[in-house]
Amino acid sequence: MPTGYWYVTSFNDSRPINYTAYLKARWSHKIGSITSNLLAGADMKGEGNLGKGTYYEDMSVAPTWREYRYDELPFMHNLAAYAEEEITLPFRHSQLLLKGGLRSDMTFIPGTVYGTVSSLSPRFSAKYSFGEKEHGFFRGATLRAGWGKAVKLPSFEMLYPRETYVDRLAFAPGAMADGTTYYAYHTHPVLPVYNPELQWQYSLMREAGMDIRLKGVRISLSFFYNTLSQPYTSTRIYTPFDYKLTDQSALNDCLIPSADRVYSIDRTTGVVTVSDKNGILPSQTLAYKEIHDFQSAVMNVNGSSSSRMGLEWVLDFDRIKAINTSIRIDGKYYRYKGIDEVMVPSTSSLTDTDGQPYKYIGYYVGGNGNYNGFMTQRLNTNLTLVTHVPKIRMIFSLRFEGTLLNTRQNLSEYSGGTRSYVLDSQSDYLPSSTQTDIYNGASYVATYPLYYVSREDMETRIPFMEKFLWAAEHDKELYNELSKLVVKSTTGYMFRKQGYSPYFSANLNVSKEIGKYLTVSFFANNFFYSMQKIKNWQTGNEGSLFASSLVTPFNYGISFKLKL
Repeated sequence: MPTGYWYVTSFNDSRPINYTAYLKARWSHKIGSITSNLLAGADMKGEGNLGKGTYYEDMSVAPTWREYRYDELPFMHNLAAYAEEEITLPFRHSQLLLKGGLRSDMTFIPGTVYGTVSSLSPRFSAKYSFGEKEHGFFRGATLRAGWGKAVKLPSFEMLYPRETYVDRLAFAPGAMADGTTYYAYHTHPVLPVYNPELQWQYSLMREAGMDIRLKGVRISLSFFYNTLSQPYTSTRIYTPFDYKLTDQSALNDCLIPSADRVYSIDRTTGVVTVSDKNGILPSQTLAYKEIHDFQSAVMNVNGSSSSRMGLEWVLDFDRIKAINTSIRIDGKYYRYKGIDEVMVPSTSSLTDTDGQPYKYIGYYVGGNGNYNGFMTQRLNTNLTLVTHVPKIRMIFSLRFEGTLLNTRQNLSEYSGGTRSYVLDSQSDYLPSSTQTDIYNGASYVATYPLYYVSREDMETRIPFMEKFLWAAEHDKELYNELSKLVVKSTTGYMFRKQGYSPYFSANLNVSKEIGKYLTVSFFANNFFYSMQKIKNWQTGNEGSLFASSLVTPFNYGISFKLKL
């Protein structure tokens, strides 16, 4: 086909079918002074598709496309049941509220090797209020705390994975006399590997807080600490794989004229035969090269835990009557830290000295990147002023936003030892003998696999660092080959903390009531159009907030609200 006609006209036949059914009951009653509210329910839903999926009417324009029919996939059904009890215990000058709940989820997909998957998610919270009064300096307080577990069941793609295909070029004879070109591929279907040890991902949520009411101000403090455990991720399983490759050089000794050649390939052996379409010359079997490579398949596994914590605060001051203005101060500190210690195999795309695909596989902690985690921190505080002018029926709102801390630092850590090492220069492959701190922000860093295996012996795991240092002194060929598994940072400041000096912005909103039915509002975000200079801690460079993603871009507008 002429250039530009590939994959142009495709069709998608999608006929989704969804159903939902639910039942909920609530029972509120009293036992003496104790109030009880019981909630229970269940819901069931399912989804599927009776469509054909994506297809092409003319397969000559979609040579590598493979059919994936929606109507051949099973329906996914989800069933959930839950119960929650809320009890209120009143005392003479206080009150205690207790709430507990449990939820169970189940997923059914016919044909999945994981069978029916299910989970339990409990939660509990308590709130204690005391000291409520109208006068005096202290006017009441509330203490609250909560704990909960939320389980996330695997997705449809994990439970019923899609088959993929690997195509390796097996024969490429070059262009024929009439300009046509033939290709032959070795195609291998691959399904993700079943993991019987896969656990369900879950989050633990913890929070505590207090609300205090004092004369002239209301204070709210909230602290949370959440952890994500056994998150779903994937790794690869490598197995040796051999196939035959016949390149154009195999045709050098072919006596059949190019215009009269007919090619065929044995689907079992991969051997290519050239025949004379006129039947004059005998058929010839072409020479081939045995390629020794790896075949990989995805396996879903559980990753490492991560944590999020934060502290939020709000101070609401009583309205200043003289100017009819209320003041609010709020802010938040947030921190995230996650490090991945899943063992991930990886190989090089470079070839061996003999022209064969690279024969070693390195096993890296947390992947073959220079960092396997990061930590972020953010601290901001805001001031909001709201002024009411009843005589002219207008409201003025001014909000100042300040970011005092905004950092991110890449991490390369491993609980079982060292994962990355400092290099004396970017051209080096061996660790520095004088520097060890990868976080000093002034050195290039190399990440090494924990161990490696060879295609000839996939069972023997060889400690990489020990063998690499030995090869540097005793076996230069092996040293050069293992160097292909070393991952070096592209900059000397990759692990230096990235952050900015404090920066600020302001937003304005003005509302005006016109008559009984119309309200007109004008807003201007970042109306200072801040061009403040801020310093990037990682690079040491200064930049402007102008057109920066760190603050809301300057924008303004007007809106109308009509009440009928």
